[in-house]
Amino acid sequence: MYGKKVLLAGFLILVLTSLFAREEGKENPVRIGEVTFLIAQNEGRRAGITREPALRRFYNLNVGDIYDSAEALERRIDTVTRELNSRQVFKTILYNVQYWKEDFLTPGEDLTAHITIAVEDSFSLYLLPYVLYDSNLGMVYGGNFVYDNAFGTLTNVNLRGYGGQTSWRGGGMWENVPLGQIKGDLSLFCEQERTRRVDDGDHTVLEYTNLLLDFYLGVEIPLAGNWALTLRPGAYLPFNFDLVSYDPGYGKDEFDSLDPVTFGFLEGGVNYSNVYWEENYRIGLSGELLWTMEGPLNERDVTNSLDGFFSGFYRLLPFLGMGHHLSAFYVFNGTREGAARYMRGVLDHLMYGEWGVFINNNVDFRAFTVPPFLELHAYPLIDGGIVYNSQTPFDAYDARLAAGFGITLFPLFLQSLQLNVEVGFDLMKEGKSEVSFKSELFF
Repeated sequence: MYGKKVLLAGFLILVLTSLFAREEGKENPVRIGEVTFLIAQNEGRRAGITREPALRRFYNLNVGDIYDSAEALERRIDTVTRELNSRQVFKTILYNVQYWKEDFLTPGEDLTAHITIAVEDSFSLYLLPYVLYDSNLGMVYGGNFVYDNAFGTLTNVNLRGYGGQTSWRGGGMWENVPLGQIKGDLSLFCEQERTRRVDDGDHTVLEYTNLLLDFYLGVEIPLAGNWALTLRPGAYLPFNFDLVSYDPGYGKDEFDSLDPVTFGFLEGGVNYSNVYWEENYRIGLSGELLWTMEGPLNERDVTNSLDGFFSGFYRLLPFLGMGHHLSAFYVFNGTREGAARYMRGVLDHLMYGEWGVFINNNVDFRAFTVPPFLELHAYPLIDGGIVYNSQTPFDAYDARLAAGFGITLFPLFLQSLQLNVEVGFDLMKEGKSEVSFKSELFF
C-alpha cells in the first residue's frame, strides 16, 4: 500500500512538472485572462480621479492577447509603465502578474495571465504666476496654468501667457489627446516676434517686430518598439510688421520685401523615446529626425529644412546624473533665425544660418532634499555650437562656446512641476551672458 502511494505521488509530480516545465529552448505562450486597475484605493474604495478607460487605452492590454512568453508580456508592461511614469502625474505605479493554467489536464495549454495595475494620483493642477528675467526678452510677467492628467483623462492642458517691454505671447495646448491608437496635440498661440540682424561685431544693423498667429495639429503614430511616426500640419500668419531700426549701410531691403501672407507648414518624421524618471533623474535615450516644408499658401515657393535631435541621460551615483543633447539643422533654401536658442549663454539672435550643429551638456548634482516638500539639484553646463550662412563671410563668432550653471527645484508635492534657473556665459564675447527662469527643462 505504501509503495502505491509513493508511486502515485511520483506520477502526480511528473504530470505537474510536465505541464508547467518549459521545453528545452522553448517557453510557454501566455494569454491575458484579466486586467484589473486599482486607482488610489482607500479602505477598499476608489479614491483617485484617473479614469479607468484612459488607463486601459494607454496600456492597451486586451483579454485574449497572446504573448510568446511571460518575459515578453512583463517586458511590455514594464515599458508602458515606464512611459506612464515619465509623465510624472502619479505618486506610485505598481503592477503584479500571476500565471496559472485554466485546465491542469491539458498539456501544452497557454498560461493565463491575471494582471493587476495599481496607481496613486498626485496633485497636477496648478497656476504658476511668474515675474522673471530672460536675456532675450527682458523683464517679463505672466502665468502658466497647467493641468496634467486633466480630469483623469491622461491628457494635459496648458494655458500660458507672458508680456514685457519687448514682446508678449499667449495661447494654449491640449496634449496627448487619444485619436484611436494614436495621440494628438492641439496648439494655438499668438505672439509678438522681434527679428534682429547683426554684423560681424554683433552690432544690430536691422530690427523689426511683427505679430504671429500660430496653429498646429500634431499626431504621433506608434511603430515597432519605442519608435513613432510624427506628423504636424499647421499654419501661421505674420502681420502688423513694424520697423524699429536699421543701419543705412546695411539697408532695409529685407524688411521692405516682407510679404505678410498666411504660411502653411507640414512637419513629419520619426522619433525614438526610451526615457524614464528614476526619482528626479532621467535615464535613457531619445531622438527625432524631422522634415519641414513651409511656404505661402498662395504660392508654390516652399522652404524645406531638416532637423535632428538626440538626447542621452544616465545616473552615475544616487546623487549624480549626466545629460547630453545634440541638435542640428539644415535649411535647403533659406535661413534659420535665432539659431542660438539651441545654446545657453548666447543670445538667440546672435547666430543664424543655413545650417548649424549644437551640443549641450549637464552634470546634475542633487544638492539636498527636504521631504516631503522639495528637492534641489545644481549642475554646471557647457554648450557649443557652429552655424554657416553663405550670404555672409564666415568669422570666429559663427562658432560659439558657452558655460555656466543651473539649478532645478522639484516640489515633491507636485510630481509634474520643475522650476529651472540657468545662467550661461558666452566665452567668445567677454561680458556677454544669458539668463533664463522657467518651468521647463532646456532639454
